[in-house]
Amino acid sequence: MRILKITLTISLILFFTAAVSAKILFSSYQNRNTNIYIMSDNGSSIRQISALSGSGITPRWSPNGQQIAFLQDTDPSTRSVRNLFIMNADDTNVRQLTNQKVGFDRLAFSPDGKKLLVNRQIDIGEKNAGLYVVDIKTKNITQISDIRMFDFDWSPDGKEIIFLKTEWWIENHNLWIMNADGTNARPWIRLNKTFYPSNPRWSPNGQRILYTETDLRFRNGGASVGHAGTYRYMIRNADGGAPRNLAIPKDIMPVSVAWMNRGRSVLFSAIKFSLRKDPNHFEQLYRYDIATRKVRQLTDGPGDKWRVDWVHGAHAVSPAGKQSVRWGELKKAYSD
Repeated sequence: MRILKITLTISLILFFTAAVSAKILFSSYQNRNTNIYIMSDNGSSIRQISALSGSGITPRWSPNGQQIAFLQDTDPSTRSVRNLFIMNADDTNVRQLTNQKVGFDRLAFSPDGKKLLVNRQIDIGEKNAGLYVVDIKTKNITQISDIRMFDFDWSPDGKEIIFLKTEWWIENHNLWIMNADGTNARPWIRLNKTFYPSNPRWSPNGQRILYTETDLRFRNGGASVGHAGTYRYMIRNADGGAPRNLAIPKDIMPVSVAWMNRGRSVLFSAIKFSLRKDPNHFEQLYRYDIATRKVRQLTDGPGDKWRVDWVHGAHAVSPAGKQSVRWGELKKAYSD
């Protein structure tokens, strides 16, 4: 009997190894709709897991990898009203968490997976712009800050939120931190007026923060974002110490970034600046391994790939849609 269990365990291990879990999550615009996709860490086994009409943007894994939250257009006549949804990782039990005539733009999970952060846009006449917390179980929504912001992320210990203010044209550009209840907002780092930071993401252990920088171009009394050779991918310790500039070519224009491989790699969506207006080139996904300083392109072909995420929890979806095997279950089967 023991030999049978060992044989079964080995077979399960081989199956698990062959069916590499899909940990990369991203949104992509194809066939006039934006949908949600998953794929393996090497760029293989891409699979569409949603069937949305309109725009489904900013997908994020729950901390345990069992759910995916996303934003979707809920008013086809305007495509500027987006609400918050959540579904199981296998595309079942899709449910709407908010039902408001507003334009939510970004989202982030709380570390315990019970709440979500969302921000209200300001470009559709929204008077109550700012940051909100949505309780997934009760669907209660609470405003915690009236600061207008773009990107944000919740620290792994649940105590702080890092964010970027909307006013990119101001004299000094900073990434900011506030307490998780919205109080005590203060600059995390101070950059001079020629640098514009974005895409802040806490590392899984909470010790580092990943973000991007863009040089601003000033002319005719105004500032603009985006020109060749001005993009940087940065890592700093959470205490705001000296930055580390990753060896990613400066002409690769970032769209979004995420930690990968438990903090040993960086996953990002980007396009070469010189090709951004070429209809035959699209935003693609890349990974950068911090130790080797090597960039690897993971995707190719049509369809812009936008917001990216990588699950650090134990659960992940099999590319073929099969139930993932858990190492704890294999260990138990072996020891029985």
